[in-house]
Amino acid sequence: MRFEKPAGMRGFTLRDRLRRSRRDDFPAGVAAFRPKIDDVVGCLDHIQVMLNQEHRVSGVDEPVQGLEQPFHVGQVQAGRRLVENINGVFRSLPGGLSELVRTLVQALPPGTVQTGAAVTRISDRLSTESPPDIVEASPRFRVERASGAPIEARAVILATPAFVTSTLTRDYDADLSRLCGEIPYASSAAIVLAFDRQAVRHPLNGSGFVVPRVEGTLLAVSWLSSKWPGRAPDDRVLLRAFVGGARDPRALERSDEELVRQAQTALTPLLGMTAPPLLSRVYRWERANAQHEVGHQARIAAIEHALTRHAGLYVTGSGFRGTGIPDCIADGRSTARAAFGKLKGKG
Repeated sequence: MRFEKPAGMRGFTLRDRLRRSRRDDFPAGVAAFRPKIDDVVGCLDHIQVMLNQEHRVSGVDEPVQGLEQPFHVGQVQAGRRLVENINGVFRSLPGGLSELVRTLVQALPPGTVQTGAAVTRISDRLSTESPPDIVEASPRFRVERASGAPIEARAVILATPAFVTSTLTRDYDADLSRLCGEIPYASSAAIVLAFDRQAVRHPLNGSGFVVPRVEGTLLAVSWLSSKWPGRAPDDRVLLRAFVGGARDPRALERSDEELVRQAQTALTPLLGMTAPPLLSRVYRWERANAQHEVGHQARIAAIEHALTRHAGLYVTGSGFRGTGIPDCIADGRSTARAAFGKLKGKG
């Protein structure tokens, strides 16, 4: 994300903020997750991410004063000076990321993807005394559905939230189920607001900002019309504010009207709004943000050890090895390769 510090928001050093507040004061960002403190603090010994006096982000092994242009935090590398990528780090599709899913479903042979087919449990159709050659050649798993006949499979990938994975494996492996169920999740809401461009005084440079807890009730804000082309007409702006997360777990108890009012009240002095929004939308994400807390890596190691008892069973998704889209894509590819190798007799 590219950051611009709105007027009225105090500067902070991420290293100091992390070490002083440990978890809750960390700028929550769009994912609304707490940082993996056991991983992040070590990295901060080599990388400083700061808001300098010009209110822009700088992040190199030594602080740089007077940086004239904001840059992408994702470009920061330990021991290297900043190199600006003018193409940016954000990518999307004209119809949103769901366009990719719809296109894949249309491209695959009919019947490959079954939608609206709720799975209730995973069971092992072979006994533990079955000969190895029988186990290897026969469908081991039974995927039971709320309606319709069970599906038998030699390999199963559970790409579900960790708490759903816990439910599906409860009768199959109690220890695996317990470990998955221990991964906490937080809920959040996205409030989308549209304005006439002349009604927002802020230049909307960059793509948004994150908010530390001491600054207010929002988690983060992004200007969608600056971040991606085609999201709004040239004379309009489209903003998206995030609330909730681990910081405000009861946020979703508020009505849509209350959430819109909360976002508008917080943004008006920061962005210099002079008129009410032309439209507003609220999107609620119940238990959608996995919380990779201290000890998460040890829990994942225990989950992976439990999976070694069930050749052909795999887990992936944001609850396990990474919350961001790139992390999920990378882990999904790795998991698919492992399952394919298993089916081809290489795993």
